[in-house]
Amino acid sequence: MRKSLIAICSVLAVAIILLAALVPGCTDGAKYELTMAVSPAGSGTVQDVTSTSPYASGTAVYILASPAAGYTFVKWTAPAGTFANPNAAATTFTMPAQNV
Repeated sequence: MRKSLIAICSVLAVAIILLAALVPGCTDGAKYELTMAVSPAGSGTVQDVTSTSPYASGTAVYILASPAAGYTFVKWTAPAGTFANPNAAATTFTMPAQNV
């Protein structure tokens, strides 16, 4: 009975460690900055609606673009990370393991 209980506890401990490794931000605690800008300058505003930067890698950040009068939103771009919909003014951006 004692050996099987130890084996069950060991298996559970390994499963918990593996699950923690799959959850973004659980492994190393590293956080990354998100900086946004519009182009050309003065053509509108962008907002990090989530507003809790810095973020762990894998965090989905809600972002919003508001074009100024006479301008239209075209698309989001970034050197790393992914957008749920790069062509939507309101979307989510998944943080990479670096500042963007």
